[in-house]
Amino acid sequence: LNASMACPHCAHFHAENWPLLKANYIDTGRLRLTMQEILTEPAVAAFAMFQLARCGNVDGTEYFRRMGILFERQRAIIGTGTVGGMVESLVTTGAEWGLTRAQIMASLNDSSGQQRISRSIEVANAAGVTATPTFFLNGRRVPDDFATPAGMVRTLNAALPR
Repeated sequence: LNASMACPHCAHFHAENWPLLKANYIDTGRLRLTMQEILTEPAVAAFAMFQLARCGNVDGTEYFRRMGILFERQRAIIGTGTVGGMVESLVTTGAEWGLTRAQIMASLNDSSGQQRISRSIEVANAAGVTATPTFFLNGRRVPDDFATPAGMVRTLNAALPR
């Protein structure tokens, strides 16, 4: 999965498809998901939300739980209109998860996050990703209708063993 925390289409996929994908494919062991973090405009917001989702070296389950919350709040976070407003919104969200302002600010300023996402973007570019979300299954790009629940189920059921 190639996605951006600032992409409204990614947020829609998460709201519509993620529960089904997680319950019927990931949690059952039929599918292993690899996430390529991509920055779309406003890139500063996408980066900050990815960093907050990862803050505190959380495991994959917590990372995706946090991503879900951030996708739900995406419009409000980005809609603050300023970097300062966005940061305050992220600090408030992080506090709900037990994170301190200092932890969140350290995460937002962590240069290793920039390096990680740069590598992720390089992988996506090499694979021909030009938009988010973009999906690959076993190294092959899947049809665009994968973004719909019915298309996703059809594609996965045809490709994965029962």
